[in-house]
Amino acid sequence: MLPRSALLIAEDNEYCLYRVILFQKDADNFKNAAREKKFIVRDFKYDPNSSSKQDKKRLDGEKVQMKKALVRWCKLNFSETFVAWIHLKAIRVFVESVLRYGLPTFFQAMLILPHKGKATKLRKTLTDLYGHLSSKAVYSAKDEEEHMPGSETFYPYVSLDINLDFRANKTSGL
Repeated sequence: MLPRSALLIAEDNEYCLYRVILFQKDADNFKNAAREKKFIVRDFKYDPNSSSKQDKKRLDGEKVQMKKALVRWCKLNFSETFVAWIHLKAIRVFVESVLRYGLPTFFQAMLILPHKGKATKLRKTLTDLYGHLSSKAVYSAKDEEEHMPGSETFYPYVSLDINLDFRANKTSGL
């Protein structure tokens, strides 16, 4: 027997299946010794052509079936996940508004999608409209993109980006 070649392949409540690699000259001695101890020994002949092709076909079929099931599951659960994500954004808007402007709550949340290339103009207009809400120590109207310690861009209004392009990692829009 080849040292440290015994490998447990599978087991259940009653049986265990081991793989053992033997030298040809010791195979008969090992079989006899195993039978004396009431082990069942089976020979295995490896055929690289037949087993690998069959296994590959079987695994490819399983992969296709699993991919179909995963796509079906994603289609069913995407809307629920998206709704939960938007709810979390709404909660964050509420919390940041209360932390920034205090109680009682008197604000209005909006979802704005600017036209392509108009985001900068929209931000400037919103800054002109709501610039009086922030303290001058934190935000200066001259320097529109001043960074706070959290390294997020600070505006005199609460602004969260929502990336609707799920194929890309970058954020776009407001």
